[in-house]
Amino acid sequence: MSVTATPTRTPVCLRIFPGLGILALMLVTPLPTALAEYEENDNPLYEEAMEAARLRNFAEALVRWRRLADDNDKNAQYRLGAMYRRGLGVKPNLKLAAQWFRKAAENGHARAQYNLGVMYQKGLGVKKDPQEAERWFHRADSNGVDLASLKLRGIVNGSLTNIDVETLTGSARKQPLDINEIVTWAAREGYDKALNDLFKLGADVNHTDKFGRTALIVAAQHGQAGSVEALLANGAKPNKKDGAGSFPLYEASLHNHPLTVKSLLSGGADPNLRTPGGRTALMAAAAKNLPKIIDLLMDHQANINLRQADGRTALHIAAAYDNDAAAKALLKRGANGRLLDKAGASPLVVAVEHGNTNVIRVLLQGRVPTNLTNQHGDTPLTYAARYGRHKSLRALLQAGVNPDDTDKRHRTALRIAAENGDKIAVNLLLQHRANPQLHGRKGDTALILAVRNNHTPVVRALLGHGAKADTANDNGWTPLMYAAARGNLPMLKLLLEQDADPNLQNRNGWTPLMLAARNGDPLVVSTLLRYGADVRLTSSDRRTALYVAREHKRKKAAAILLKAGAEKLALPVPSGKREINKKG
Repeated sequence: MSVTATPTRTPVCLRIFPGLGILALMLVTPLPTALAEYEENDNPLYEEAMEAARLRNFAEALVRWRRLADDNDKNAQYRLGAMYRRGLGVKPNLKLAAQWFRKAAENGHARAQYNLGVMYQKGLGVKKDPQEAERWFHRADSNGVDLASLKLRGIVNGSLTNIDVETLTGSARKQPLDINEIVTWAAREGYDKALNDLFKLGADVNHTDKFGRTALIVAAQHGQAGSVEALLANGAKPNKKDGAGSFPLYEASLHNHPLTVKSLLSGGADPNLRTPGGRTALMAAAAKNLPKIIDLLMDHQANINLRQADGRTALHIAAAYDNDAAAKALLKRGANGRLLDKAGASPLVVAVEHGNTNVIRVLLQGRVPTNLTNQHGDTPLTYAARYGRHKSLRALLQAGVNPDDTDKRHRTALRIAAENGDKIAVNLLLQHRANPQLHGRKGDTALILAVRNNHTPVVRALLGHGAKADTANDNGWTPLMYAAARGNLPMLKLLLEQDADPNLQNRNGWTPLMLAARNGDPLVVSTLLRYGADVRLTSSDRRTALYVAREHKRKKAAAILLKAGAEKLALPVPSGKREINKKG
């Protein structure tokens, strides 16, 4: 006679019947499977956290539950304890788990009381204390947790091998036993021999809970290779997904269980199966920096260049998390470093974006291309310069990337950093011998861009590393002309002290003095005159500095020019002729 699974489910834990000496659930904590346990809570924030947890977005769930827990919500406190206990969305931390279980337990949460008792019983996150464990088991028992009663009676022995078929099927049993829940528990705890007993009793090896999770998924997540083999031997489907789209191989890979991964692959698990977001087990291993798992999957024909929904490969994912060991393993196995995600980013650009210097070095050692551009035309180097990723910039330069490489718009990293006024990036590039004299499309040098945007510290750095003060752009504008036109006296003095010529003329014949006269700053005009600016020079349409000052009603500037001897040299502009003064 056999027992088949009944659709009736017990609420919090399994019911244990007289004569059945078994342990149902050692620790009632909300793992992905146990997150299915529902608690009455009308708070929308709590429901949002539950939904996030069901979708395996544990970090988001953690944030919401923490807000509620700080407001003394016992259910949220219990959930936080469980997440710290199992490392869901955070690193496992038994001490914090015990603290949150205690808060929830003191607020009357029955399962938290039981869990706290277990932690005192086993010395998990707290000092082992049998008396304190017994105290919390009593409180949990008074609140209806059957396992607490079993603990107190001392009949929980961790074995399922002594299942009495007659007891299970006898007429004396008043309530139905959900044998499939026992299967899930046994799989999680690693009682592979007991699993065989349960299947003889008619348990469904592919039974799913309300969230679609099978015993095989649970065993895989907890690294129970023996349970996995027992389940597969009894017909478990290795590629069956849960309600969130996860599957056994993904869980085993994500949680770093190499023996379980090996058992699943030998049992027919598809190494290229995907979650709804397109993630494979290989991507999970890359995200967790697990080279041994990567090698196991590759030995079973995992496709190393598959892309998830955003177009990223396992190598992109390793780059995003600075997982150098994973990146090295992937490159060794032939990962393509030239593939771009949907945003047009290569793995190297992704590493640069996140400032992940370890992976940057690994990728460059693996000879990934350094000149691939993203959708905005940036190379890894120009991206680092544009967005101030100084650690990434330094790593790229130290690895030998050419500091003078240009993006799709023919801009160098130095010109970009100079235009943005990023002194740190400018100094890094100059220290690695970036050429400050290179011209852009319109002939602008890094110095011209820095002057034009009033970045005095950058100008000083460029001049100190060989930038020529008189280098002009395609329209003949020199750095000194821009400083004069903008009335930037400190910049003007800095350039003049570097022997900038105050009498150079642009394509229209304008000098720095004419531009200063138009701006009207008397100090700028005086400074140029002191450094030898010639008041007699004329533009291509015969304007003089004095004429420009009078034209723009700059009385103070005109007075200074007159005092310098400009009156006798002023020439009128021929009637009807206007100058078009081209700027760079």
